[in-house]
Amino acid sequence: MAVDRRWNDRHRAQGIEPRGARLAGAACHSGDDRRLRDLRDLVDAGGSRSPGARAMTIPWGKFLGGVLVCAALSWAVLEIRENGAQAVRNSIERQNNEAADSADAKRLDYDACSVSGGLWNFGAGKCRRPARSGRH
Repeated sequence: MAVDRRWNDRHRAQGIEPRGARLAGAACHSGDDRRLRDLRDLVDAGGSRSPGARAMTIPWGKFLGGVLVCAALSWAVLEIRENGAQAVRNSIERQNNEAADSADAKRLDYDACSVSGGLWNFGAGKCRRPARSGRH
């Protein structure tokens, strides 16, 4: 009796007729109970399209949540890669600027050496003054 009551309460909340209830206008033949039971089982199983199997519903909330998590992770990975690439570009640009500044400084030293009449020593990268003219 308690089993029937629980079954009835649970299915009544879902809009299903309780056990033992007859459809309005149904004939009172012995086969009617069997037909009603088969119909109720078919409804419980998910309809006439998939008899014997439960109706499958897609949990859209979980699906969309998973898509958002995947999108966030993809965005984070792409941002990390972009930051790393930008750091490498900055490092190369800094090295190029230092090399250009060093070359400009050496060029100015060479020009100053030439103007003062000195002799530039390329091996040492320095200016050497010319020897004094005349004897000792």
